[in-house]
Order: sequence, then structure tokens, then C-alpha cells
Amino acid sequence: MAAKSQKPYTFTELQAWRFEHTTHGLRKLNRDSLREFQRLQHPGITNARYREAGNSFELLAPRMMFLLRFREAILHSARETKIELIVVTIANICNDCRRNERNNTNKDVPLDYSHEVLKQDPAHQGDVDTLLTLGQETGERLSSRSMSPTTRKVVMTGLKRLLFALLKQRRHLQETLDPPDGLLEVRKGGDACSVCHRL
Repeated sequence: MAAKSQKPYTFTELQAWRFEHTTHGLRKLNRDSLREFQRLQHPGITNARYREAGNSFELLAPRMMFLLRFREAILHSARETKIELIVVTIANICNDCRRNERNNTNKDVPLDYSHEVLKQDPAHQGDVDTLLTLGQETGERLSSRSMSPTTRKVVMTGLKRLLFALLKQRRHLQETLDPPDGLLEVRKGGDACSVCHRL
């Protein structure tokens, strides 16, 4: 997977938007999964309802896997192989030079959205962990329930596929949590203006 590499990422605006879009998609699929698990906790569930849940799991799992593969493709394309060290120099610029710089700024330089893209919401990881726990408890509960063999096969197959997708999602989040260390160096410039060199 792309995230295992220690090379830095450089995201374009479009890549950042797509990555954020997949995050929203995964969170929505997680909410849909939670609703299905909650419905299965009600007493007196019929075979038809079990089959419906199994079919829902079957639909949720490949959609989740698709978004995870898409995220991995975005990470792979955002990997910058040429950068080994990013140096940030903090320097003073006088007001006259600042005005001139503002007028001559190159608007075509792409911005790097890496920091914002890789910043993760801890609630997302928590949602996945909760779903995995609920899925395991649901599987244990279903194994002791009496239902037709066909119903058992549908619901357990769907549950197994959804749990696999959730495990992959958790692994993906853990592997992309922290960007590689040691790639950023901050340097402090002098007190003089870095453009005209006046104090």
C-alpha cells in the first residue's frame, strides 16, 4: 500500500478534494453499517429481516473497498519522489518589498495540501473500532440464533465481507495517520529584509 513508504506526499487541490470526498463517503458507509447493526439488535427478528441485513452488508462492503482503493491510488499519485528534505526559511520582508512581492506573485505555483489532507479525525477511527466490535458481537449472537440455513448463509456471508472491509479501513487509517518524520527543516533568517537587505 502507498502509505507504507517513507516518501513525503505532495497533494494538489484536486487530489486533496478527492481524498476528503472519500473520507466523507467512508463515514457515510460507516453510519449505514451502524444502522444495520442496530436493527439486528431488536428482539423477534424474522428470517426475511436477517436476509435483508445480509444483503445490505453485501452492498456496503464493496463500496467501502472501492473508496479505500481510490484513496490508496490518490496517495500513490501524491507521493513526491524527488523531495528528500523540505526547508522552510523564516525571513523578514520590509513593507516596500512586500508590496512588490504581492504584485509579482506567481499564481501558477501549485499549493501543497498534504498537511490538511493527512490530518485525521479521531472520531473516524473510533467509528471503525465500534463497528468492528458490533460486528463481532453480532456474529457471535447470530451463530446461536435459530434461522433457516439459507438465511444464515446470506447474513453471515454479508457480515464477513463487511468486517473484512472494516478491518481494511482501520488498517488504512492507521498506516496513513502520520506523515514521515525528518522531512521538514525550519531555518530562521536574520533581522534584515531578505529582499533588499535593509534593517
